[in-house]
Amino acid sequence: MDFETKGIDGNTMSNPPEPVGLAVMDEGCEPEYWDVNDPYYQGLMKEIWLGDEDMLWQNGWGFDLCVAKKWLGLPFPDWHRVHDTQFLLYLADPHSPSLGLKPSAIHYLDWEVEAQDELHDWVMANVPEATEKGWGAFIWRAPWEIVAKYAKDDVRMTRALFDELHPLHGGIYAESL
Repeated sequence: MDFETKGIDGNTMSNPPEPVGLAVMDEGCEPEYWDVNDPYYQGLMKEIWLGDEDMLWQNGWGFDLCVAKKWLGLPFPDWHRVHDTQFLLYLADPHSPSLGLKPSAIHYLDWEVEAQDELHDWVMANVPEATEKGWGAFIWRAPWEIVAKYAKDDVRMTRALFDELHPLHGGIYAESL
C-alpha cells in the first residue's frame, strides 16, 4: 500500500500530511488507486486495517501508518502484520546513499521510473511554485490518472523489492538462512 498526500511539512510521524489517495495491490492482482475521501473506499481501508492479513509498505512506520492514524482515525495495526521494505533496504546495504523507493528499485531491480518522470513533468509545467527540489509537494495537484499511474507503480516497486530482498520469500538473502 502507498498513500499519496498533500505536501510534507516537517516530521511526518508527528505531523503527517493529508492523504488524497491510497494505492493498494492485493496478492496476484493489479494495483488500484483509491480516493481516501470516498466512503466506499474508507470502508475497505477500515476492513484492511482491522483484518488479520499482512500489509506491505515502503516507509510505512515512518509515514503511511501515521497518515492513516491522524487523518483516517485508523489505529496502528499489530506490528507483526506490517512489513516495511525500508528496513530490508537498510539491512541489504546500511551504507546506501538512499533508502528511498525509486533509487532502490533502480539499483536492485533495474526499474524504469517513467510514471515518476511523467508526474514530475506535469507538475513542473503546471504548478508555478514547484521547484526541482520540491516538486513532490505538489503531486496531489496533478490529474488523477497521472497520480494513479505513479502510485500504482510505487506499490509494484515495493512488492518487487520485498520479493527481491526478503529471505523468507526467496530474496537474495534466502541462501543464508
